[in-house]
Amino acid sequence: MDVMISNYRSIECLLDAACAGDTREVKRLLKQGIDPDTQDENGFPVLALAAVGGHASTVKALLESGANIEATDSEGNTALRWAADEGHLDVAQVLLERGAQIDIVNNDGYSPTYCALSSRRFRMVELLRAHTAVRQTLVKA
Repeated sequence: MDVMISNYRSIECLLDAACAGDTREVKRLLKQGIDPDTQDENGFPVLALAAVGGHASTVKALLESGANIEATDSEGNTALRWAADEGHLDVAQVLLERGAQIDIVNNDGYSPTYCALSSRRFRMVELLRAHTAVRQTLVKA
């Protein structure tokens, strides 16, 4: 019983640390064996929590620990979609450099580019389009 309570507390600590962008605490908890694909009670992946908050170093630490870059919340949103919608260019850059898919759509059929555009995050739209163009060039080569 004590092990379950301790594990639950560690998971809660990981979620809180990711939200706060406390990369050092996130790394410490991951070294203890907490799953980097942990989700909160609403099905929101810890990677998405860090992305929503704009915490690029925390996102990087989670990815280095094996977090699924394409993990989705209950509405089908990826970390890239959240970064795009919030305008966190540095987070989006980390995700794109690690291979995040630009064309994945959520349950409503919206892509990260669409979400950035509808949120008037025009620099984000430019970043996403640039990565799309680079990937298309690499595929053709």
